[in-house]
Amino acid sequence: MSPPTATLLHGTTAALHALHPAAFLVLFTPVVPPPPSPAASPPHTDPFEPLGRALAQRHARIRHVPYVPAVGMTDTHLAFLRHAGAVVVVVVVSSEEDGKGAGGQWEFARGVVAQKAGVEELGDVPVCLVLVGGDGRGREFGEFGGVVWTREYGEGALREVAGVMVG
Repeated sequence: MSPPTATLLHGTTAALHALHPAAFLVLFTPVVPPPPSPAASPPHTDPFEPLGRALAQRHARIRHVPYVPAVGMTDTHLAFLRHAGAVVVVVVVSSEEDGKGAGGQWEFARGVVAQKAGVEELGDVPVCLVLVGGDGRGREFGEFGGVVWTREYGEGALREVAGVMVG
């Protein structure tokens, strides 16, 4: 049996396990190139679609909303955030650096937390982070309720991430 590719680095995902069936789980994913493995996902497919599908097997009300790191949060993202019962934000970093090139993604993730703090009715909405790549060390994750790390974003790894989050 191969070692797991998804690990809980910080906090807990208990709030995702206990999410009310009528609540929306909003999945914010960066617009990034497909994973390096050609068999990972069909061409012209969002590379995080397998994560959304895996989450949907455990919670029916998933809203998958991509974001462009260079653009940041838009009114569309804010509208989805305002209706969220829980939020998952994905950040992809390369293995040789833990921030360069992912700066816009970190800004987006922290912006979700900041926006949530500014809307009273979202006060107890959990925000979890999925960190893809790097080694997961050297970062402060205190603002996120839970942080799940995985090496890569192929379909199998994303299914494991979903299992850690809501399995």
